[in-house]
Amino acid sequence: MPGFVFKHTVCLAVYPSHMHLGDQLFHLPLIHRLVSQGISVHILGQTPLAFLFKSMGCEIRAKGQSCAGSVIITKVDCLPEIVNERGGYFLGLNYRDMTGDERIGDLIFNSVRAVLSQWISVKKTDFSGVSSHLDALKPGNYSWPSGPVLLVNDCVKSDRVSAFFRRKQLWKLALKMSKNKTVVFIGEASRRPLPQWVHYDYRGQIPIPMIFSLCQKNAQRITVVTFDTFIAHMGVLCSVSAIYTVAKRNKKIIKKRFFPYFLSYTKPVPNQQINIY
Repeated sequence: MPGFVFKHTVCLAVYPSHMHLGDQLFHLPLIHRLVSQGISVHILGQTPLAFLFKSMGCEIRAKGQSCAGSVIITKVDCLPEIVNERGGYFLGLNYRDMTGDERIGDLIFNSVRAVLSQWISVKKTDFSGVSSHLDALKPGNYSWPSGPVLLVNDCVKSDRVSAFFRRKQLWKLALKMSKNKTVVFIGEASRRPLPQWVHYDYRGQIPIPMIFSLCQKNAQRITVVTFDTFIAHMGVLCSVSAIYTVAKRNKKIIKKRFFPYFLSYTKPVPNQQINIY
């Protein structure tokens, strides 16, 4: 980076219009290590995950503020938004085209470490302690079943046409997994009728921080059935007992790189199942 003077600040651009919430979670191990190394992390973009980023020591910033002396990290999809940021050194990442056999969290960290090798002293991140940021969240006043729970999300914001045809497959899978479980539907608000075997319809009702909290505090008795979405990646972070994901394509690379996305530096969950359909 000739001529660039790094001021120990990394800006992570997470504009929701271009970066899904699940993709934002891929950066948590990187954030954890940067903050622990004394590097300030600023979040660019209004994201529903601001509560989590703040709990990890990040600052939320508005568009258009000066980023001089900062390294701005973003997914390549967000580059059109970057033109509004002033100054800084840009590092755009393409998650699917990154080379290597590691999980996406490792690949992101390695890409950033290559740029900031002078200031990041460790070769690998340490994910321990990240989940503790969720422990302080309050679950709120929701009727949460006491026994095994099947948490289902049949909403997806990308490729909705394909999702329409895959929804039947997801419902069939959810019905199969619903035996001896209380079925709870979550996700974005919808008037779409649900199957009769659903016990609770919480679509559009539970804020994201509360979903995190409920999953974190009841992880070992929760099974998740969803598309390849934020809910699946949240389930990984919260260490729920099992995750069943219906993907539209590239199932091998999804399982190899994205589920789970931080395998090399998290504590293994006993008997956790992650299945891609």
